[in-house]
Amino acid sequence: MVYSPRGELGGPRLLFANPDNRGEKYGVVERTHLTVRLSYDEGGTWPIQKLIHAGPSSYSGLVRLPDGDIGMLLEGGEKHRREWIRFARFSLGWLTDGADKP
Repeated sequence: MVYSPRGELGGPRLLFANPDNRGEKYGVVERTHLTVRLSYDEGGTWPIQKLIHAGPSSYSGLVRLPDGDIGMLLEGGEKHRREWIRFARFSLGWLTDGADKP
């Protein structure tokens, strides 16, 4: 998701969320540790990252909200990656530990 064409710390802010896979189970990689990442160089590097959900996770979607916060719809659970669907809301400041703001 493009958060903004230019950030305080560099080029365009891109946000990406995916499971930070940890190991294998039953011959397939588990989808766990759902993490949001931030890039300032068009996806060349992802220096900023925060864990959203440590357990099993599946699909997620990101959106910039009108007030500048970030909304995330995610599938996850404690034992299975599709136990629930939840909405998470967080700020750019939280994601960057206060280093960047909208």
